[in-house]
Amino acid sequence: MPEHRYPLTGRLIFGFVVIALGVLFTLDNLGLLQADEILRWWPAMLLVYGLSRLTGLNCRQSTMPGIIFTLAGALLLLHEFDLIQVDPWDFWPVLLVVVGGSMVAGAMRRARGADAPVAPGVPGAETDSTFSTFVMWSGIERKVGSLDFRGGDATAIMGGAEIDLRQAKMPGGRAVVDVTVVWGGVELFVPADWQVTVEALPLMAGIEDATRAPAGETRGHLVVKGVVLMGGVEIKN
Repeated sequence: MPEHRYPLTGRLIFGFVVIALGVLFTLDNLGLLQADEILRWWPAMLLVYGLSRLTGLNCRQSTMPGIIFTLAGALLLLHEFDLIQVDPWDFWPVLLVVVGGSMVAGAMRRARGADAPVAPGVPGAETDSTFSTFVMWSGIERKVGSLDFRGGDATAIMGGAEIDLRQAKMPGGRAVVDVTVVWGGVELFVPADWQVTVEALPLMAGIEDATRAPAGETRGHLVVKGVVLMGGVEIKN
């Protein structure tokens, strides 16, 4: 039997967290355990997620979110158990340095790659079959022109991401884009001959599918999944 690997996406993590909290509070209400003692370990989730993103273990590797979540989880966990006396929240301005450094590095990479070879007929677009985007307190625009598009993920935390897939081709017939939005927004542009299905979960948020049905033959089926918390996702063609 084929072995299936389930990528560690924002939707999957959010689902497990909701299940765990439901079980925990139920047992606490029944007097079977003390929820406070277990909730002290909540930063461990940030640490595990950060290490997963750093190493690419069962998820798409992404250095910047990996560093942010690993450092935040480690510091908060140490502080929770009084192993360090410094309040980790005093270090929040360091996030500005990290995000700024990421923006500078990204700009330099785009400048170096301006003359790099790209897929035929897709000038200036990224050609990888998948994409992974993370933004926090900032904005980003990406143009994906893969001739073998297979999906991707976009995380926007108090920021915005614009993903242009209009030059991409989907020979596999189906691809999934997983979005995780918290107080931010993601805008997807898709080809006119793609069918779009939205399965993302909005929580005090809005998801708008503004695409029109393909006029001719459908050449791709894009499924948008994930969680949108107090933010927005808009899909256009």
